[in-house]
Amino acid sequence: MESILKDINAVVGVTGCFVCNDEGQVLASALPELFDETILSSVGRIMIQTMAGLATTRRRKTGDVDLIYSQGRFIAKNLREGCLCILCVRNINVPLLNLTASAVAKKLKKVAKKPEPEDMEAPSLGLDEALRAMSNFIEQLMEELGDKGFGREDLLKIIEYRLIKLKASYPFIQAVSISGGKVDLSLLLSESLDAEDVGEALGALIRGICYSARGILGLEEAEARYRRVYHPFYQQNEVLFESLGLGQTLEKAATEEPPLPLAGVDLRLD
Repeated sequence: MESILKDINAVVGVTGCFVCNDEGQVLASALPELFDETILSSVGRIMIQTMAGLATTRRRKTGDVDLIYSQGRFIAKNLREGCLCILCVRNINVPLLNLTASAVAKKLKKVAKKPEPEDMEAPSLGLDEALRAMSNFIEQLMEELGDKGFGREDLLKIIEYRLIKLKASYPFIQAVSISGGKVDLSLLLSESLDAEDVGEALGALIRGICYSARGILGLEEAEARYRRVYHPFYQQNEVLFESLGLGQTLEKAATEEPPLPLAGVDLRLD
Protein backbone atom coordinates (compact mmCIF):
# COMPACT_ATOMS: atom_id res chain seq x y z
CA MET A 1 0.00 0.00 0.00
CA GLU A 2 2.93 2.34 0.68
CA SER A 3 4.01 1.97 -2.94
CA ILE A 4 0.61 3.22 -4.08
CA LEU A 5 0.92 6.31 -1.88
CA LYS A 6 4.27 7.19 -3.46
CA ASP A 7 2.42 8.22 -6.61
CA ILE A 8 0.75 11.04 -4.66
CA ASN A 9 4.01 12.13 -3.04
CA ALA A 10 5.47 12.56 -6.53
CA VAL A 11 3.07 15.45 -7.17
CA VAL A 12 4.77 18.82 -6.71
CA GLY A 13 3.65 20.47 -3.48
CA VAL A 14 2.69 17.30 -1.60
CA THR A 15 4.38 16.86 1.79
CA GLY A 16 3.04 13.36 2.32
CA CYS A 17 -0.10 11.28 2.73
CA PHE A 18 -1.60 8.40 4.66
CA VAL A 19 -4.61 6.13 4.49
CA CYS A 20 -6.78 4.91 7.36
CA ASN A 21 -9.70 2.50 7.73
CA ASP A 22 -13.24 3.37 8.82
CA GLU A 23 -12.16 3.33 12.48
CA GLY A 24 -9.33 5.81 11.94
CA GLN A 25 -6.57 3.20 12.20
CA VAL A 26 -3.59 4.04 9.97
CA LEU A 27 -3.13 1.37 7.30
CA ALA A 28 -0.18 2.97 5.52
CA SER A 29 1.74 6.23 5.66
CA ALA A 30 4.06 8.08 3.31
CA LEU A 31 4.81 11.04 5.60
CA PRO A 32 8.09 12.18 7.17
CA GLU A 33 8.99 10.40 10.43
CA LEU A 34 8.16 13.45 12.54
CA PHE A 35 4.45 12.63 12.08
CA ASP A 36 3.57 10.22 14.87
CA GLU A 37 1.15 7.39 14.03
CA THR A 38 -0.94 8.18 17.13
CA ILE A 39 -1.54 11.70 15.84
CA LEU A 40 -2.35 10.41 12.36
CA SER A 41 -4.89 7.95 13.79
CA SER A 42 -6.56 10.78 15.69
CA VAL A 43 -6.74 12.90 12.54
CA GLY A 44 -8.05 9.96 10.53
CA ARG A 45 -10.73 9.19 13.11
CA ILE A 46 -11.88 12.83 13.10
CA MET A 47 -12.07 12.81 9.29
CA ILE A 48 -14.12 9.59 9.27
CA GLN A 49 -16.53 11.05 11.84
CA THR A 50 -16.75 14.33 9.92
CA MET A 51 -17.56 12.58 6.64
CA ALA A 52 -20.16 10.41 8.36
CA GLY A 53 -21.77 13.49 9.90
CA LEU A 54 -21.85 15.32 6.56
CA ALA A 55 -23.33 12.26 4.83
CA THR A 56 -26.10 12.07 7.45
CA THR A 57 -26.87 15.78 7.13
CA ARG A 58 -26.80 15.88 3.34
CA ARG A 59 -28.26 12.37 2.90
CA ARG A 60 -25.61 11.50 0.35
CA LYS A 61 -22.01 10.36 0.25
CA THR A 62 -19.37 12.96 1.09
CA GLY A 63 -16.54 13.29 -1.40
CA ASP A 64 -13.49 15.42 -0.63
CA VAL A 65 -12.86 17.47 2.50
CA ASP A 66 -10.49 20.36 1.71
CA LEU A 67 -9.10 22.36 4.66
CA ILE A 68 -6.93 25.41 3.91
CA TYR A 69 -4.59 26.88 6.53
CA SER A 70 -2.21 29.84 6.49
CA GLN A 71 0.83 27.65 5.80
CA GLY A 72 -0.59 24.46 4.37
CA ARG A 73 -3.52 22.45 3.10
CA PHE A 74 -5.15 19.19 4.16
CA ILE A 75 -7.25 17.17 1.73
CA ALA A 76 -9.17 14.00 2.64
CA LYS A 77 -10.80 11.70 0.08
CA ASN A 78 -13.60 9.33 1.04
CA LEU A 79 -12.78 5.66 0.35
CA ARG A 80 -16.09 4.37 1.85
CA GLU A 81 -14.13 1.92 4.00
CA GLY A 82 -11.76 4.66 5.20
CA CYS A 83 -10.14 7.80 3.85
CA LEU A 84 -7.03 9.02 2.05
CA CYS A 85 -5.45 12.04 3.75
CA ILE A 86 -3.03 14.34 1.91
CA LEU A 87 -0.87 17.08 3.44
CA CYS A 88 0.35 19.66 0.94
CA VAL A 89 1.25 23.31 0.37
CA ARG A 90 -1.52 25.89 0.48
CA ASN A 91 -1.39 26.88 -3.19
CA ILE A 92 -1.04 23.39 -4.68
CA ASN A 93 -2.44 22.75 -8.15
CA VAL A 94 -5.59 20.95 -7.00
CA PRO A 95 -6.78 19.72 -10.43
CA LEU A 96 -3.34 18.19 -11.05
CA LEU A 97 -3.33 16.60 -7.61
CA ASN A 98 -6.82 15.19 -8.16
CA LEU A 99 -5.75 13.43 -11.36
CA THR A 100 -3.29 11.34 -9.37
CA ALA A 101 -5.23 11.15 -6.11
CA SER A 102 -8.43 9.93 -7.77
CA ALA A 103 -6.57 7.11 -9.50
CA VAL A 104 -4.82 6.18 -6.24
CA ALA A 105 -8.13 6.32 -4.33
CA LYS A 106 -9.67 3.72 -6.67
CA LYS A 107 -6.77 1.36 -5.99
CA LEU A 108 -6.97 1.96 -2.24
CA LYS A 109 -10.72 1.25 -2.14
CA LYS A 110 -10.05 -2.29 -3.26
CA VAL A 111 -7.18 -2.75 -0.80
CA ALA A 112 -8.92 -1.14 2.20
CA LYS A 113 -12.31 -2.82 1.73
CA LYS A 114 -13.22 -5.28 4.48
CA PRO A 115 -13.78 -8.82 3.20
CA GLU A 116 -17.22 -10.15 4.10
CA PRO A 117 -18.27 -13.82 3.88
CA GLU A 118 -21.51 -12.99 2.09
CA ASP A 119 -19.53 -11.20 -0.63
CA MET A 120 -17.93 -14.53 -1.52
CA GLU A 121 -21.31 -16.22 -1.88
CA ALA A 122 -23.23 -13.48 -3.66
CA PRO A 123 -23.37 -13.77 -7.47
CA SER A 124 -21.37 -11.07 -9.23
CA LEU A 125 -23.06 -8.56 -11.50
CA GLY A 126 -21.02 -6.63 -14.05
CA LEU A 127 -21.58 -2.91 -14.58
CA ASP A 128 -22.86 -3.60 -18.09
CA GLU A 129 -25.57 -5.91 -16.71
CA ALA A 130 -26.44 -3.42 -13.97
CA LEU A 131 -26.81 -0.59 -16.48
CA ARG A 132 -29.08 -2.65 -18.70
CA ALA A 133 -31.25 -3.47 -15.71
CA MET A 134 -31.37 0.16 -14.54
CA SER A 135 -32.31 1.24 -18.07
CA ASN A 136 -35.22 -1.18 -17.83
CA PHE A 137 -36.16 0.19 -14.39
CA ILE A 138 -36.19 3.80 -15.64
CA GLU A 139 -38.20 2.75 -18.70
CA GLN A 140 -40.80 1.10 -16.47
CA LEU A 141 -40.99 4.27 -14.37
CA MET A 142 -41.52 6.33 -17.52
CA GLU A 143 -44.34 4.06 -18.64
CA GLU A 144 -46.02 4.24 -15.24
CA LEU A 145 -45.50 7.95 -14.54
CA GLY A 146 -45.40 9.37 -18.04
CA ASP A 147 -47.78 7.48 -20.27
CA LYS A 148 -50.39 7.16 -17.52
CA GLY A 149 -49.65 10.40 -15.72
CA PHE A 150 -48.60 13.73 -17.18
CA GLY A 151 -47.25 12.62 -20.54
CA ARG A 152 -44.09 10.81 -21.60
CA GLU A 153 -42.67 13.83 -23.45
CA ASP A 154 -43.05 15.98 -20.36
CA LEU A 155 -41.26 13.33 -18.32
CA LEU A 156 -38.41 13.21 -20.83
CA LYS A 157 -38.00 17.00 -20.47
CA ILE A 158 -37.82 16.57 -16.70
CA ILE A 159 -35.22 13.82 -16.97
CA GLU A 160 -33.13 15.91 -19.37
CA TYR A 161 -33.25 18.85 -16.95
CA ARG A 162 -32.35 16.63 -13.98
CA LEU A 163 -29.35 15.27 -15.86
CA ILE A 164 -28.09 18.80 -16.46
CA LYS A 165 -28.39 19.63 -12.77
CA LEU A 166 -26.60 16.43 -11.77
CA LYS A 167 -23.51 17.18 -13.87
CA ALA A 168 -22.18 19.50 -11.17
CA SER A 169 -21.97 16.65 -8.65
CA TYR A 170 -21.43 13.77 -11.09
CA PRO A 171 -19.55 14.97 -14.21
CA PHE A 172 -19.74 11.52 -15.78
CA ILE A 173 -23.55 11.71 -15.89
CA GLN A 174 -23.19 13.78 -19.06
CA ALA A 175 -22.64 10.46 -20.84
CA VAL A 176 -26.32 9.66 -20.26
CA SER A 177 -28.38 10.65 -23.27
CA ILE A 178 -32.00 10.60 -24.39
CA SER A 179 -32.39 8.90 -27.74
CA GLY A 180 -35.52 7.69 -29.47
CA GLY A 181 -37.64 8.65 -26.52
CA LYS A 182 -35.60 6.51 -24.12
CA VAL A 183 -32.85 7.11 -21.56
CA ASP A 184 -29.58 5.60 -22.80
CA LEU A 185 -27.13 4.57 -20.05
CA SER A 186 -24.81 2.52 -22.27
CA LEU A 187 -22.07 5.17 -22.49
CA LEU A 188 -21.62 5.02 -18.71
CA LEU A 189 -19.95 1.67 -19.24
CA SER A 190 -16.30 2.48 -18.61
CA GLU A 191 -13.52 0.84 -16.63
CA SER A 192 -12.73 4.20 -15.04
CA LEU A 193 -16.13 4.37 -13.32
CA ASP A 194 -16.86 2.83 -9.94
CA ALA A 195 -20.15 0.89 -9.82
CA GLU A 196 -21.20 2.54 -6.55
CA ASP A 197 -20.50 6.04 -7.93
CA VAL A 198 -22.70 5.23 -10.92
CA GLY A 199 -25.36 3.84 -8.57
CA GLU A 200 -25.31 6.97 -6.44
CA ALA A 201 -25.77 9.20 -9.50
CA LEU A 202 -28.62 7.09 -10.87
CA GLY A 203 -30.23 7.03 -7.43
CA ALA A 204 -30.13 10.84 -7.34
CA LEU A 205 -31.68 10.93 -10.82
CA ILE A 206 -34.53 8.65 -9.79
CA ARG A 207 -35.20 10.73 -6.66
CA GLY A 208 -35.30 13.82 -8.85
CA ILE A 209 -37.79 12.20 -11.23
CA CYS A 210 -40.02 11.26 -8.30
CA TYR A 211 -39.74 14.76 -6.86
CA SER A 212 -41.07 16.26 -10.09
CA ALA A 213 -43.80 13.63 -10.32
CA ARG A 214 -44.97 14.53 -6.82
CA GLY A 215 -45.33 18.16 -7.82
CA ILE A 216 -47.53 17.27 -10.79
CA LEU A 217 -49.41 14.14 -9.69
CA GLY A 218 -49.50 14.77 -5.95
CA LEU A 219 -47.67 12.85 -3.23
CA GLU A 220 -50.07 9.91 -2.85
CA GLU A 221 -50.51 9.28 -6.57
CA ALA A 222 -46.79 9.59 -7.34
CA GLU A 223 -45.89 7.27 -4.47
CA ALA A 224 -48.47 4.68 -5.51
CA ARG A 225 -47.26 4.64 -9.10
CA TYR A 226 -43.62 4.44 -8.03
CA ARG A 227 -44.24 1.51 -5.69
CA ARG A 228 -46.04 -0.41 -8.44
CA VAL A 229 -42.76 -0.36 -10.34
CA TYR A 230 -40.17 -0.47 -7.56
CA HIS A 231 -41.38 -3.35 -5.39
CA PRO A 232 -41.66 -6.10 -8.03
CA PHE A 233 -38.49 -4.87 -9.73
CA TYR A 234 -36.51 -4.91 -6.47
CA GLN A 235 -37.71 -8.40 -5.57
CA GLN A 236 -36.43 -9.70 -8.90
CA ASN A 237 -33.22 -7.62 -9.00
CA GLU A 238 -32.00 -7.30 -5.41
CA VAL A 239 -28.44 -8.21 -6.48
CA LEU A 240 -28.52 -5.35 -8.97
CA PHE A 241 -29.20 -2.73 -6.31
CA GLU A 242 -26.54 -4.24 -4.04
CA SER A 243 -23.94 -4.20 -6.82
CA LEU A 244 -24.55 -0.47 -7.32
CA GLY A 245 -24.35 0.23 -3.59
CA LEU A 246 -28.03 1.20 -3.43
CA GLY A 247 -29.47 -1.60 -1.31
CA GLN A 248 -33.00 -0.55 -0.34
CA THR A 249 -32.24 3.18 -0.33
CA LEU A 250 -34.62 3.82 -3.24
CA GLU A 251 -37.60 2.20 -1.53
CA LYS A 252 -38.85 5.59 -0.35
CA ALA A 253 -37.59 7.61 -3.33
CA ALA A 254 -41.10 8.89 -4.03
CA THR A 255 -41.46 10.46 -0.58
CA GLU A 256 -37.92 11.69 0.17
CA GLU A 257 -36.40 15.02 -0.80
CA PRO A 258 -33.73 14.62 -3.49
CA PRO A 259 -30.17 15.76 -2.68
CA LEU A 260 -29.00 19.19 -3.74
CA PRO A 261 -28.84 20.57 -6.39
CA LEU A 262 -32.09 18.75 -7.29
CA ALA A 263 -34.26 19.75 -4.34
CA GLY A 264 -36.39 22.80 -4.76
CA VAL A 265 -36.10 22.93 -8.57
CA ASP A 266 -39.08 24.68 -10.13
CA LEU A 267 -39.48 23.21 -13.61
CA ARG A 268 -42.08 24.63 -15.95
CA LEU A 269 -43.25 22.53 -18.86
CA ASP A 270 -44.25 24.45 -21.98
